[in-house]
Amino acid sequence: MRSRSALPVLLLFLPLSLNAQAPLPGAGKITNGVVDNLHPTVGLFIVNGECSATLIGCQTVLTAAHCLCEEANGSGVDGAACAARPDLVGPAGKFVFFQHAGLFALSRIAVDPAYNAHSGVSDVAILHLAAPVTNIAPSPLNRVSSPPLGLPGEIVGFGSTETTSTDDGIKRRGVVTTAACNPPAAGAVCWNFKNPLGAPGSNSDTCFGDSGGPLFLLLGGQTVVAGVTSSGTNPECAPVDNSFDDDVFSDLAWIQAEGGADLAATSCGAGLQIGGTGTAVFGSTATLSRSQTQVASTVEVPAGTAELRVALNVANWFQNSDALYIRHGAAASTTAFDCKGDAPAGQQFCSVLSPAAGTWNILAKRLSGPGGAVQVTATLIAQPQVAPSPCVPGPTTLCLNGGRFKVEGTFDTGTQHGQAHVVKLTDETGYFWFFSDTNVEAVIKVLNACTFNQKFWVFAGGLTNVQTTITVTDSSTGLVKTYSNPQGTAFQPIQDTSAFATCP
Repeated sequence: MRSRSALPVLLLFLPLSLNAQAPLPGAGKITNGVVDNLHPTVGLFIVNGECSATLIGCQTVLTAAHCLCEEANGSGVDGAACAARPDLVGPAGKFVFFQHAGLFALSRIAVDPAYNAHSGVSDVAILHLAAPVTNIAPSPLNRVSSPPLGLPGEIVGFGSTETTSTDDGIKRRGVVTTAACNPPAAGAVCWNFKNPLGAPGSNSDTCFGDSGGPLFLLLGGQTVVAGVTSSGTNPECAPVDNSFDDDVFSDLAWIQAEGGADLAATSCGAGLQIGGTGTAVFGSTATLSRSQTQVASTVEVPAGTAELRVALNVANWFQNSDALYIRHGAAASTTAFDCKGDAPAGQQFCSVLSPAAGTWNILAKRLSGPGGAVQVTATLIAQPQVAPSPCVPGPTTLCLNGGRFKVEGTFDTGTQHGQAHVVKLTDETGYFWFFSDTNVEAVIKVLNACTFNQKFWVFAGGLTNVQTTITVTDSSTGLVKTYSNPQGTAFQPIQDTSAFATCP
């Protein structure tokens, strides 16, 4: 059998369309799959080469053990020995990229000690993110039973469409049906990649780079992560193939013990969750080359949008370097942009808080390399809204600016968490304390700038590195703005001069 990791040496939401030029012919495949800009929990694990992975907690990601324990020559080491490697104990240079949230460094990696490199048993690993993902609800795990045969499901990953291709790095999805493992394998869930192929997406398979990605099945009344892509019997990723996934249910005890309380999260951050009400996802694909060095697209951003996120992921990223530029109201370029992502040889990401309404221009530009497919994903997150109600001051509630704005906060150290206590200083300003009323943690003010730019402004500063979430609600309209600071990170100043376009 062959594993499905890719090494450099081996070479609904809302409508899924951007106004783009130079479309990618044929739409691409997982193998016989279709390009996917959805499934926000499925990320690209960047490690020596690449694998796929799934967000199962706000800082917990599930992938395959062999992505970490397999060598370029195909040999590997078992779980306990693999987990002790220095590059896993201190995982510098390893990242997870989410199209809807950006690039995340790792704080720690855990490999199931029961992983057997020869048999593929317990082929699971946990990636602990250094900072939490926001606005993505984690995918629940299969806690029901090992999957029955004949159950339709969906596979998602960033892998190649065939063994010899260099199109890994583009996210794709496809439909499969669980089947018997051949040869039989304990702790595995399988499916058959059949002939004839049929329409793309209707009969699909995983290939190199899809390792660690999810098999989604409907079990117990909800869609769960039931499998983790491991291997297959056909080394060409071609039909006929019997594909093997690790059965999540068989390794559930270890996954839950390693993931801990984070696996109980049903949402990440205080804002809207991507894929739910108030969010929209748009996507396009194109091909860059030496003759076609850039491709432009646009996305329309409505008023009341809390955040615009734009991602660019690149096929064959370890040979290609492409950049992302976005700009409001005019064409984006390498010298004119509101946000850019141009890190060498990487996936790119831009985030704009409180973006101006109207047309945002997106430019994907080839910097170096032979070129290939690129995928653009634009995600819109609206400002949350609650039923308007008067602000009532209290020990954990500030009422500022004539009582119009309700300000609240929470903190979480990992061992302690709760509501922040508040102290009002002026009609526009107050501060938070967490553990003692003599220890000021953060200061906030809400300013009426309606005569300046027709907005209310929110400014905040902190004297803490504790995970902090501040929520500001316009009690006259119900609009909500949320600001977060990750655990272990010095509080970054907040200067939001477009917080609430709700004047007067």
